[in-house]
Amino acid sequence: MKNVLMVTYWYPPAEISGASIYCEIVAKALKERGINLHVVTYSPDDKIHFKKEGNYFLHKIPSLDFLKDIPSEERVKRIKTYLEKVITKNKIEVLSSQAGHAWSWMDPTYGISSLLAASNKNIPVVLTVHAELRKEMCQIATSKMPWTKVIGVSKEIVEQSYKCGVKMEKLSVVYPPIDTEKFKPLKTRAWLKSRANLSDNDIVVLYAGRIMGKDGEILDMKGLPDLLKAFAQIRNSHSNAKLLIAAAKPREEKMEDFEKSKQKIIETARLHNMEKSVEIQSFDHENMPKVYNGSDIFVLPTKSEAFGLVYAEAMACRLPVVGTDVGGVPEVIDNGKNGYLVKPGDVTELVNKISILIKSPKKRKAFGIEGRKKVLKNFALKKTITRLIGIYESAIERFNTRKSKSNKNTQKIFFNIF
Repeated sequence: MKNVLMVTYWYPPAEISGASIYCEIVAKALKERGINLHVVTYSPDDKIHFKKEGNYFLHKIPSLDFLKDIPSEERVKRIKTYLEKVITKNKIEVLSSQAGHAWSWMDPTYGISSLLAASNKNIPVVLTVHAELRKEMCQIATSKMPWTKVIGVSKEIVEQSYKCGVKMEKLSVVYPPIDTEKFKPLKTRAWLKSRANLSDNDIVVLYAGRIMGKDGEILDMKGLPDLLKAFAQIRNSHSNAKLLIAAAKPREEKMEDFEKSKQKIIETARLHNMEKSVEIQSFDHENMPKVYNGSDIFVLPTKSEAFGLVYAEAMACRLPVVGTDVGGVPEVIDNGKNGYLVKPGDVTELVNKISILIKSPKKRKAFGIEGRKKVLKNFALKKTITRLIGIYESAIERFNTRKSKSNKNTQKIFFNIF
C-alpha cells in the first residue's frame, strides 16, 4: 500500500478536538512510514487551498464545510468530483472517511461523497467512528452504507456498531494513538507556573477540552458544570487546590460564543467565591505535554465519550486521572489502579475521588506510574499505526477479492434516509 486518501471535517488548526488530533497524528505517522497521504478537509473561506510536504498533501475545499449554506445534493456533487480527481491523479488505493461527532451526521455529505467517489473509482472505503452511536441517524449511516471496513476508536464503539447491524467481519478496534515520546514525564512544572496564576504549594486539578455549549452556555456534555460544583466543595477543605481549565478554542466564527462561555465560567466561580482558584487558558496542542506535567490531577467528568484521548495523554505524562463510567472511558481508566471512574453527574462521588488524590501524593504517584504503563502497552503510536495500516491493507484485499460492484444505489439510499 502506497497511496491513501483521508477525508475529514475535523483537522487542526481550524478544529481542535479528539477527532482532529487523531487525524493529524495518524496523518504524520503514515507520512513517516513512507505512505503518500492526501488529506481532504474543509476550507475556512471560499477558496481551495493545497499544501505539499514531501509525501504529505493537504487539500482544503470549501464544499466540505457543512456550516456553509450549500444544498446537500450540490455539496455531494462538488466533494465527490474533487475526490475522484484526487483518486485518479494520485492512484489512491484506499479512502479513509472520518466520522468525528454524533452531530456530524446532521449533514453527512462528505461521508456519502466518499462512498460515491470510492465506488466510482473502484477502491475500498474505510469508516472510522469517533463518536458514540446514540442518534438513530448515525446508527443508520454506520450500518446501512456500504463501507468496506468500519473502525471504532474503542471496543464500546465496535459493540454499538455491531448492535446497529454492521457485520462483525467488517469491524475492527483501533485505539487513538499516543506519541509517548512527546507525551511523557517532564520536569517542566515551572513552564505552566509562569503562564498561569500558580504557586509552588498549589495542587493543580486540570480539565482539558471544549467549554462552549449551545448559545454560549457552559458545555454540559463534558461535565464541566459538574466539575465546577464539585470544585466549590473541594475548595472548602483544600484551600491550596487550583482548577485550571485548558479550553479548546473553536473555529473563528464561534469565538463570540466561546467568550460568552468563558465569562459564564468566571461568573460561576465568582458566585461560589472561588474566582481566584479557577483559571481558564487556551494552549496549543504542542504545549499540552507541559500543561499535563505542570498539573497534579486530570479530571474530565464527561457524559459521553467514545474513547477520551485526553485521559490517555494525561496518563502518558504520569498524571492520575478521574473520569466517568461512560462509552470507551473504562477501556482507558482502570478504576482504582491508574485513576478513578465515577458515574456521570455524580458530584458527590466526584468530590470524594478528587479529594482522595489531593490528600495523597503517594497515590497520585502510584496511579501515574500505572497510567503510563497502560498507555505504553495499549495506545503507543508505533503499535497503533502498524495495526491501522494492517486494516487498510486488509480492506484492499477484501475489496479486490470480492470484486465489489459499483454501488449505484448509494446516493439513492442516502437521500432517502437523510
